Amino acid sequence: MLKKAALVIVALLILLFLAVSCQESEMHVERSEVINKPAAEIFPWLNNFRNWQAWSPWADLDPNASWTYDGPDEGQGARFHWSGNDEVGVGSMAIAKSTPFTRIDYELNFTSPFEDESRTSFILKARRKDVTEVVWTMDGRNNFVEKFFNLIFNFEREIGLQYEKGLDNLKKRAEATPRFTTEVARTDLGEVNVVGAAPSEQAKTWLSNQVQSLVKSTNEIQSSTMDLTIQRQGAPGDWQEGFASALPLLAHSTNAKVGFNSAWHAQVNVSEEYQQLALQKPLSAARKIFGKNIQVEKIAPELSEAEQACQNALNAKLQTHKITFESASASISPSSYDLLSELALLFEKCPGSKVEIGGHTDSDGDDTLNEHLSQARAGSVKNFLAAKGVEARRLVVKGYGESRPIAPNSDDAGKAKNRRIEFRVRH
Repeated sequence: MLKKAALVIVALLILLFLAVSCQESEMHVERSEVINKPAAEIFPWLNNFRNWQAWSPWADLDPNASWTYDGPDEGQGARFHWSGNDEVGVGSMAIAKSTPFTRIDYELNFTSPFEDESRTSFILKARRKDVTEVVWTMDGRNNFVEKFFNLIFNFEREIGLQYEKGLDNLKKRAEATPRFTTEVARTDLGEVNVVGAAPSEQAKTWLSNQVQSLVKSTNEIQSSTMDLTIQRQGAPGDWQEGFASALPLLAHSTNAKVGFNSAWHAQVNVSEEYQQLALQKPLSAARKIFGKNIQVEKIAPELSEAEQACQNALNAKLQTHKITFESASASISPSSYDLLSELALLFEKCPGSKVEIGGHTDSDGDDTLNEHLSQARAGSVKNFLAAKGVEARRLVVKGYGESRPIAPNSDDAGKAKNRRIEFRVRH
């Protein structure tokens, strides 16, 4: 009798062994949810572990569990550790790779109630405008013990249920959060206005300081206003980097808007030739974050029909002729007297309009001396025109020195183009 019982037990053990051995060695869990938000607004919920407590399915299983963090706040290298009851266990998770707005890969390690390692990922797929499918996956290997417990608990189903709960929580949180927007705009009047949200007080202070530095370093910008609220959810992970790269665009524009609203965007308008040259380096830097979402347009100043006719006539004359000066001097070359006399006659097409006479130099020599020289040369042109009958009160003199090149100063041809007098009709 005992022998038969032993044989039965052995047979059952063999069957159990075979049943366990037939279990999959690889485990894959995958669940998805469609969220009515753009990927850029969902991504921060996943890329910063401090945001996980707001939606994680395990946060409710043990409200007293401890969560600690190390490494960067977000992105690759960020890590958090948890320790809780038997339902939560003990373990850690680290972001192995973070690709903005499309995918995040994590390394997951359990130390209790059992030791295990696995990989988990979030994949964000744009379905249509402002609609994103979020796919949550887990992949790992099952050892013999885990295969045995999988016969009883069905880990794929149990983990899948938690994933479904977590994705539902994420959907509710993300869709209930107001859209995160920040915009910095430069007006034609030389004012910079900042509106929208900042992800933290520290970020708000940083942007305020950056704008103040822009105002101080750019002569054409006179003032700024700021109206920012604090919104900790929905901000892109590269919020600070984005504005650091975009603010220089405002320094070299007539008017511009840069910001974030579901995606980075910038509209930069220029009305002067020197602005296009000055924008080359800032545009190259900003496009690393903004990509193709930067539009640059050449716009005409807002002039009346008569003022535009005046500007066109002055431009046409200076396209084929150039006002020249004695070397390192503000004295007009005699060869330019006839040109200036013809320009004086053209002012008859500019009844009542004020005209700026702008002096420019190349980059040779001292900055301050170049500014003084350009101012003096513009003044000499004003005096000549006034002597020819043009009302002096209509002429405004401005010396720009080397600050507004229209060509590289790397060769003689470029330097010659930059040494110039320009006329700008002012509305």
